[in-house]
Amino acid sequence: MIKAGDFVKYVKFVEEQNNLHIYDNPTNSLFVGDVYYVEHVELYSNHIQIKLRGINGKFNFLCFEVIKNNEST
Repeated sequence: MIKAGDFVKYVKFVEEQNNLHIYDNPTNSLFVGDVYYVEHVELYSNHIQIKLRGINGKFNFLCFEVIKNNEST
């Protein structure tokens, strides 16, 4: 589970989830393979949004993988 304070790698764009219009489109501001710091996590009954430090928008957590032990490899 992604939590505030984690480092995450942007791994993919989830088109189906973006069509719900509850997330910002990550392809406008993020690059696949880059690592970001999770500033805030919003948990809802049917979805999870994350806010990244220094990036405008709220994104689908399914687009990311947590970097274990905060390694940025």
